[in-house]
Amino acid sequence: KEIDPEYLKKLVESMPRRLEAVLKANTKY
Repeated sequence: KEIDPEYLKKLVESMPRRLEAVLKANTKY
């Protein structure tokens, strides 16, 4: 099973945004 490098790149690039969204959601309290 081979992983597409482009897919990995997109995944890594979308991570910071996801983490940021989670952090913002958690600090709303």
